[in-house]
Amino acid sequence: MKIILVSIIFGLPTTVLANVEADALFLACLKLAGPYNYDCDGRVLVSPGYMASPCNCYSSAFLASYVDCINSAKNGNKERALKSLVTNCAESNTRHDLSTNYLKKTYLNETNNFIESTSYNNKTVTSNPLRFPQAQIDLYFRSYRSKTYSTYSSQLYGGLMNAYFAAILAIATISNFFRRCTPGFVQRMSRYRSVLWVRQHFANPALISYKHNIPVKWGPINMSLPTRAQGWVLAGYLCMFIIFMFIKYDVFEGNVTYSTKKIQLLRCVAERSGILAVSQFPLLFVFAGRNNFLLWVTGLSYDTMNVYHRWLARLMTTGAFIHVICFTLYFQSRHYYPNIFQVQYIRFGASAITAACLIMFFSLRHFREHFYEVFLTFHWALVIAFTATIWHHLKKAGHIEWLYAAVAIWAFDRAMRLAKIALNGVTVRGNAELHPQNLIKMKVHYTNFWRPKAGSYVFVHFLNLWGFWESHPFSVYPSFVEGEENVLVLCMRVRKGKTRKIQNYLEKQPYWFKSMPLFIDGPYGHAFPIQNSESIVFISGGIGFTAMYSYACNLKHLGGRRQMKFIWAIRNYENTETFKEELSYLSNNRDINLVLYITNETGSSQSSLHIHEKKAAENSEEEIKEKTLEIINQNNIQINYGRPNIESIINTAIEEAPGSIGFAVCGPERMNDDVRLYGTRYMGKGKGRVDVFIEAFNW
Repeated sequence: MKIILVSIIFGLPTTVLANVEADALFLACLKLAGPYNYDCDGRVLVSPGYMASPCNCYSSAFLASYVDCINSAKNGNKERALKSLVTNCAESNTRHDLSTNYLKKTYLNETNNFIESTSYNNKTVTSNPLRFPQAQIDLYFRSYRSKTYSTYSSQLYGGLMNAYFAAILAIATISNFFRRCTPGFVQRMSRYRSVLWVRQHFANPALISYKHNIPVKWGPINMSLPTRAQGWVLAGYLCMFIIFMFIKYDVFEGNVTYSTKKIQLLRCVAERSGILAVSQFPLLFVFAGRNNFLLWVTGLSYDTMNVYHRWLARLMTTGAFIHVICFTLYFQSRHYYPNIFQVQYIRFGASAITAACLIMFFSLRHFREHFYEVFLTFHWALVIAFTATIWHHLKKAGHIEWLYAAVAIWAFDRAMRLAKIALNGVTVRGNAELHPQNLIKMKVHYTNFWRPKAGSYVFVHFLNLWGFWESHPFSVYPSFVEGEENVLVLCMRVRKGKTRKIQNYLEKQPYWFKSMPLFIDGPYGHAFPIQNSESIVFISGGIGFTAMYSYACNLKHLGGRRQMKFIWAIRNYENTETFKEELSYLSNNRDINLVLYITNETGSSQSSLHIHEKKAAENSEEEIKEKTLEIINQNNIQINYGRPNIESIINTAIEEAPGSIGFAVCGPERMNDDVRLYGTRYMGKGKGRVDVFIEAFNW
């Protein structure tokens, strides 16, 4: 069985290459022997493109000339080249009774009738087959082999770039299997210095220095750099693209298909860059999809998949841009420009690259952060426009099979989204309530066919507001309040866009409360295996509380088997009122040590929302503080003032941990990067393995 598998793996490229040479031999001999004035009983002499004319298919002189050319060639699959002519005549609806045996018999019958092609002036009809000089046959074969091999190698390299990511995902899958199924083995492996060095210097840190979630700015452009592990993966991918763009071009003087080396090189580079770009379509759509089984198999986060999606899109657009530039220069060199735009598929190609460049522009972090709805709307519209135009371009240019695969992936993802909305009860009701400190808390009654797990999130469509087609992601967890067994809880911080519209809508409602119709698309997300650590520290900031709370709830059943610390940093007291039910639930477990950091105790009056101002007549700031302190005292919460010292917290926790320890964080960008930095720096100080898990939702 293994021998068969190896034979398939290593034999397939050889077989394909043999077919390429056979196609080159067919084209070379067709173009070499075809354009002569053969006797063919008055049939049509010319046929467009790479098709044998009706005259050729019925002329014994041409058929014998073609077979002699095939036999004289030094390379190529000769039998397949004969079959190609038989197929060609049949596909052109010219002659359906040809066979390779008939071609061979015709050649034998005409053996004594050959004349040298150099002695024939092509001005009169000839019934004699032609014999071409060996040098001319070799030149034609090399010319067409260069052309067909350029296409073959471009497809091969595009496939290898896909295979590269398949290998990366396979490694991630194996790693995920060991982390989840054999945690003891992973713990033992972590004790080796080499493993620790790889984790500290190769995998865990930010790509350059400190910043990962914090954007790096270059003038008006800002973007998040990948982590170091992501960076190595992307560096390998980029190197493959660069190498493949520069190798295996057979460019030479005298090529019969191109008048100059410059024109030949422009055509080859244009084709190579275009095929490499097109071949990345399936991966591009896989990494963008929500219903991506690779998330579950590999254990990679949706954030990581999005990083790969963005960089693949950038590289694909770069390849497409090179494709356009080279073809523009190619058409200019052959004096086709600008009349080439009269060709429909060329116009579609120009429209596709325009859409791709606009997608890149509107996908800049500035638009995603400050104008998310604008980004989302333009992204959808432009992706649809790009897919439609590139579809029509590739139907004529070729290689549309890559797009078929991508569209199939997209259709599956959309079908799964609709199925999840249906399973959640189609239209469900969400009770939204406006809270102080820019917070909205929503409780959703749903079908209960699934229960939220650690790290779960859903995409919500708000049906009674403009833009109902938009979906927005929110962390979700179950309500543990008595009587709310079929209730999901999600919270959102008011920012620009949709959440601001919801806030304005709720402010007009009595008691700032309203039941709203929703579509719930979910669940999504995967839980990182923090339960394998003997000690666990949750660090959250602001609304990041919800993500860490879902993990803490999931681990609560472990009881005395784990030492857990839950740290929550907030600006003001009022947030504890919003999450009093959650704090009460956590405090019932004595093994969870709750620590609260109030970072802006005196700034409450300046940072509150309009809702706080409206309630000021009924509840003074002192009354809010009293209620908050009551919640804190009832739930045995340790309270600190000021910002948490992340370095001190992590260093102390690692030193005091009796064994392995895991840190999970969800908060502001700086908090996330601090945990990554210091968790990685102090990994070697622990008595066991130190893990750092970051839930950034950096989409």
